[in-house]
Amino acid sequence: KASEAWLSSYNNFIHPLFKMYHQPIVTTIAKNMQPLRWSYWAFSEKYNPWIKMFNPLAEQVKSSRKEVNPENTVWVAQNQFAEKISKALKNIQQMYGKFQEETFFAVWGNPQVQKFWDTYEKPPRYTPSNTKLNFDKVIQICQNRVEALTRVNDELSALIRMIMALSLLRNEVTQTKHGIQVATVDYVIDWARHNYPKYSDNQLRKIIANQVTVTTYNLHQAIFALTEYLDKNPDARRIELLAKDIVIKLEKVSVEELNKIDAMIEHIRNEFK
Repeated sequence: KASEAWLSSYNNFIHPLFKMYHQPIVTTIAKNMQPLRWSYWAFSEKYNPWIKMFNPLAEQVKSSRKEVNPENTVWVAQNQFAEKISKALKNIQQMYGKFQEETFFAVWGNPQVQKFWDTYEKPPRYTPSNTKLNFDKVIQICQNRVEALTRVNDELSALIRMIMALSLLRNEVTQTKHGIQVATVDYVIDWARHNYPKYSDNQLRKIIANQVTVTTYNLHQAIFALTEYLDKNPDARRIELLAKDIVIKLEKVSVEELNKIDAMIEHIRNEFK
């Protein structure tokens, strides 16, 4: 609940501000004002013509450069100092990590905070506290949630599940493990924004996340539930063709692979009947 509240606040108040300044000229200015770039540009002849006067000096230093004796006092002192700095930074990192962990447990383990978010004395515990976490019950609840999401109730969910299923079935055909391509998901989100404007970005993300969860948890069961929905939908053929077109275009699936995938889908349908 807390994460959803923070995300909602960000999307409603912070994200619009960034989106307002998401312009090419702003991006260019921000990139050029990056301090790390300036540290390189300061010694670049392209941006600092005065640096050319140091060229003769640089060549002179390069020609007279000699390898330092490993037993050199300054060299040894430098290495010792660098090692101390490295250890100090590691200690600071560990202290900071421990501080973050203790702060997290102190805040989210506080009974008043948990009561506010309605997570107090509710099995299983999702927030840290003295109450023992029942992992078996957590797993069972997760499984129940996935099973509840297996049934397809709308056209957009059917389309997205078809795309995800085709991507995963392709793994079985090609014997690869590339998973669901990020480009495919991005394309689906962009496509859904234009063709299903009634859904907000948060709703689209949730639908996609649900379909990815269902297909990766039990692909065959997800496909069977999908085919049940398509059998009753007059636009089933359009959904199938659109999903296949997206996967072919973005993941470069061959016709031969697609035929094998169709055969696998038919086999899965018969398996569950």
